[in-house]
Amino acid sequence: MTDSNHFLLAVGIFLFVIVFVNVTLSRLFKVKQRSLFKENYVNATHKKVNFIVTFLLIVVGVLSWAYVLTYTKLEFTVYLILLVVVGAQNAVRTWFEWRHAEEPRQALITVIETLTILLYYGYVSHYIFT
Repeated sequence: MTDSNHFLLAVGIFLFVIVFVNVTLSRLFKVKQRSLFKENYVNATHKKVNFIVTFLLIVVGVLSWAYVLTYTKLEFTVYLILLVVVGAQNAVRTWFEWRHAEEPRQALITVIETLTILLYYGYVSHYIFT
């Protein structure tokens, strides 16, 4: 199997796991299932804070990228930047769902989804870098 096939298989498994976790937890907690590929904001403040976090992470990412190209190994740092972006955005989403959503149990689903993403991400990163 080539590297591109391994990558496509990893992405396919990742998408299946995330959809499975989302559907299963939505049924378990009896909450409306949200779209996975659409940004669902709890309120206008959530949208603004998410935009600010995303903007800051892009700036940090670009600065990190410039540093990486100069001094360090590129692959690991890119994975680390992506990990921080996913963690920060999901932390913001979780906080707003917990504090301001009509259904606070959705925040538990977001936490479990985030942990699933981070665990899978860690597994794939370990596989790539060993």
